[in-house]
Amino acid sequence: MEGLKTTSPGWPDVLAPSCVSLGCRILFVVEANLNGEMNLKIETDLVSATTHFKDLGNPPWGDESSQDGGPSQSRDPELMAQATVDIRKLQQFLVGQQVNPSKAMCNIVHQNVVHLILLHEDVSLQYFIPAVA
Repeated sequence: MEGLKTTSPGWPDVLAPSCVSLGCRILFVVEANLNGEMNLKIETDLVSATTHFKDLGNPPWGDESSQDGGPSQSRDPELMAQATVDIRKLQQFLVGQQVNPSKAMCNIVHQNVVHLILLHEDVSLQYFIPAVA
């Protein structure tokens, strides 16, 4: 087993996992529903952590039709749309954006793409992160 062996008074001979081997197996899952609930999950072989957000805004799309002009499909408001993305691509987005947006939006195309939008005054920054299989 790879890792860093550490010794401390309370934890003799603890083998901590190697960060390099963990970095390849980190999954980042973004999921949200129409009720304004959003979950951000980090999953590895060893641990899973989830942050829950509630009461988020969910603005309607214009005249209640879909973006392509056709009729909207009624969806269960509790149903979560989710996408698993490469954490390195998300990190690029988070590190690269030095703006203080007045509004941030996230669109999720189920198991396809995460579309992030940052609005600041008259500027809109958009970032598309494709889902991984």
